Amino acid sequence: MARPIKETPILTDCKDIQRVLHAIENPRVVTKEDEDKATKAYNFLESIRQF
Repeated sequence: MARPIKETPILTDCKDIQRVLHAIENPRVVTKEDEDKATKAYNFLESIRQF
């Protein structure tokens, strides 16, 4: 039997709202090294996939 779907959380606390807005306004910077690492992992997974 499937589990019930949880309710969507509602931002009620001022700290929650500030945290979310700060995360939206200041996204994490992705370095070239991070991008290369992700590309390498993606290419590896693409090479082993089967249909």
